[in-house]
Amino acid sequence: MLKPKELHTGFSAATWGSEAERAAFVEEAGAQPVAEIQKLLATMLDPAALMDMRRHESRIVAFSAIVTQSATPELFSPFVRALRPADSRLRAALVALVPRVNNIQRHGELCALLGAPEPEVRRAATEALRPVVGPSAFEILQQLVADRGFGGRTEAMDVVAGKAAHHAIPLLTKAIEVGSPAEGEHAIGLLGDATIMAKDLPGARKVLAATMDGPNPSIVAAAALALAGLSDEGEFLAALEARIDATNPVLVKAIIGALRRYSGEWVFEYLLRKFREGPSAMRLHILDVVESIKHEGSLPLMLEALANRRLDVRMRAADVLSRLGTSGAVDVARVVIWLLRSHDVNVRRIAIEVAKNVGDRDGELTPKLLRFLRDEDWWVRERVMDTLVEMAGPTLARHLAAILQDPSDVVRRFAIGGFARLRDPKAIGVLVRTALDDPDWWVREQAISTIADLGDKKAIPYLLEVMKRHELERVPVLHALTKLGATEAIPAVVDLLADEDADVRLAAVGCLAALDARAAGDQVRALATDDDPRVRRAALEALARWQVQGAALEVESALSALDQLLVAMAKMGADDLILIPERAPSVKHMNAVVPLIEGELSAEQLKAMLFAHLTPLQVATLAKLSDVDFSHEVKTHQLRFRAHILTERRGFGAVFRIVKNEIPAMDKLGLPSIARTFGDFKNGLVLVGGPTGSGKSTTLAAVIDRINRSSGRHIVTVEDPIEVVHAQHKSLINQRELGTHTGSLAHAMRSTLRQDPDVILVGELRDLATISFAVSAAETGHLVFGTVHTLSAQATVDRLVNAFPAGQQPQVRSQLADTLRAVLCQQLVRTADGRGRALAVEVMVNTEAVAALLRKGKTFQIPNIVQSSRDLGMQSMDAELIRLVREGLVTKDEGWLKANDKKAFETAFAPPPAQPQPSAAPQPPASTQPLRSRLFGGS
Repeated sequence: MLKPKELHTGFSAATWGSEAERAAFVEEAGAQPVAEIQKLLATMLDPAALMDMRRHESRIVAFSAIVTQSATPELFSPFVRALRPADSRLRAALVALVPRVNNIQRHGELCALLGAPEPEVRRAATEALRPVVGPSAFEILQQLVADRGFGGRTEAMDVVAGKAAHHAIPLLTKAIEVGSPAEGEHAIGLLGDATIMAKDLPGARKVLAATMDGPNPSIVAAAALALAGLSDEGEFLAALEARIDATNPVLVKAIIGALRRYSGEWVFEYLLRKFREGPSAMRLHILDVVESIKHEGSLPLMLEALANRRLDVRMRAADVLSRLGTSGAVDVARVVIWLLRSHDVNVRRIAIEVAKNVGDRDGELTPKLLRFLRDEDWWVRERVMDTLVEMAGPTLARHLAAILQDPSDVVRRFAIGGFARLRDPKAIGVLVRTALDDPDWWVREQAISTIADLGDKKAIPYLLEVMKRHELERVPVLHALTKLGATEAIPAVVDLLADEDADVRLAAVGCLAALDARAAGDQVRALATDDDPRVRRAALEALARWQVQGAALEVESALSALDQLLVAMAKMGADDLILIPERAPSVKHMNAVVPLIEGELSAEQLKAMLFAHLTPLQVATLAKLSDVDFSHEVKTHQLRFRAHILTERRGFGAVFRIVKNEIPAMDKLGLPSIARTFGDFKNGLVLVGGPTGSGKSTTLAAVIDRINRSSGRHIVTVEDPIEVVHAQHKSLINQRELGTHTGSLAHAMRSTLRQDPDVILVGELRDLATISFAVSAAETGHLVFGTVHTLSAQATVDRLVNAFPAGQQPQVRSQLADTLRAVLCQQLVRTADGRGRALAVEVMVNTEAVAALLRKGKTFQIPNIVQSSRDLGMQSMDAELIRLVREGLVTKDEGWLKANDKKAFETAFAPPPAQPQPSAAPQPPASTQPLRSRLFGGS
């Protein structure tokens, strides 16, 4: 055995070059007295020992080996005391050595160390205590746990529960009583561990049930969940018997959360009762639990949730039901059909959404849904078909072919509509047979239209046969032949120019014109004197197109005086026709007003010219000194105009703006890419701002067109007037014009919601009634588009909020925070070459940060959010104007005029400060003068 001096010299130096050398040192050291081992421990506790970590770790290994040879209970206290100052490596070694030197009489020291302020020390004490804990330590820990100031309660519980199992119930109970909420939840977690409490589950359940009556929400919830984990359904129900009618919301929420483990009938009865009692937060919690249970017993509750007056509850219920169907937890076909039988159209709407989301995996849902084509609600029939087309795809064709034999003409019509949506060329045979043989004229007409959409010219002979067999179908067949470009059918079409029915003659002329059948010019010329003015006009137009001598002059002479002026304006390339009494008709061309013709129009002449194109309601409106807006067409020249009739001091005046009916693709408008996503929103409010003539209507037309071409939705527009006519593509579109199709905006808004739209275009948000309608419609699940005369996102939001009385503004801000999806403001800026206009756009998307500002009324901070969120697709108007100037598309002066923050704009283009010269003070160049000064003068 080494002498003390040799032991400490060799241990301090730790120059062992290998494990063998270190092992030889340990063997030579042999068993050492307690005093020497304490000196070795002191050496390792010296901070200087950590200067050479390799040697320090080697000493720890040697120390552990020496202690193993010298183990004695006298070392227990020194080792426990060293746990606090020791570094992590030495502490780990001491934890392993403590059981070797265990001293029952000194357990109090180790137990007390569980309350040390350092977490790492508490963990070390816990690990050291686990293997040595016994009755004495258990008694000490019970006393410590009962002390409210003890900081190691969690560690003490872990030690005792791990060793004493169910005997730890009294200690855990005391921890719940005196500990913090976090410590109480930890104790409940141990009580709820079936492995630990295996030998006394009733005792653990008794404590947990009593804990559920406590005041702390987190403790109550944890106790309920733990009790459910230890109980089968009957045991949990027995434990709840005294609390089943509790009204304490904390306890009720905890019970509901615990019920996610069970699926008995009583569970859903209890949940349904609590759902009816509310409040809405509790209803949402119940829906979360129902989703976890995944059982069909929840369907009655789900039906009630889907009919709830709160939108958030309905939406959450629909989402839960869709997830349950997707997961296979419920029979989707049964659920969807069950929902479709509801008297509430909103519930039937959700049924369709569920079917669409889940799909028909086993092929059983499609035939069951087809039965609902007999539903009395047209919306349900339409959405059932939309869903089937999307869900079943081409496999739907065989089902549709079967129901074409259905005795109900309504069902057969929807079957044809299904074929139209599928656009499957293989369906041409079924459609031809239907067009030839179906007894219902509407079914035949739809079949003919669908054949035309398929574009298969092989169907042309069959269409001619349909025209011979069914006189009522001559017009639809002519339209189909036009669409198919059926030049081989020209002789048959020419024969119809002599038909007794004016509609047939009109369609025949249109077909020949479209097919460019110039050889039929003589036969068409014969209709230039037709009794029906529509036929005469169509014939003259066709002849003019074919450049038949004199035809163009006849077309022009057939036009009304107003239409002749409008045609002349369009040929000139002007934008507006301006008519004022006692002045010559003028046009605005290239931003300049010039006379269109010589000679003035008297007030009476102008009144007669205008009133010939007005409805009685519009005339009555003018008599009340109100202006009238409407759309006007010159059909012979395919021209459309937005008209405004006004009353002024000399009589009636008017302005007609030409509307280009071509809807440009969004990619060609110069809009930012995020604008393409505006039509993808399921609901909410999207606003487009800008001054008059900035292209707001064009932008919205492009968005609506994209929706129309990409998804099957019901779109309703209320416009003043209609500017762009949308063709029917995938969506259904109803376009209504104020004064023409509806008497007032208020009536139009009320009736719009009865038409069950998915998308609503309300045109300009100009007053409180329109704004209120748009916000409410967006809040009730519709996607609403509108325009405002504002130049920034902040101004747009302020315009909407300030339209309401002061008392309602906080509520409106909250509504906008939830419903507003995006704001796009745009301006057209004259280009640097003066030949065109560039588009400058500001975009704000409603993120959580924006929504928070809206709720708090801090809209003045919106520009900061917009400027810092370019990665989210946002951009400010001023930043875009600066970009246009820097790219040379727009001049600085033009950009400054359009900028919102003039000072910031000037700063962006200010030259760097001139460097001072020793010889003389520098003079600022003229270009450093602010743009305001250069534009308007001054110093």
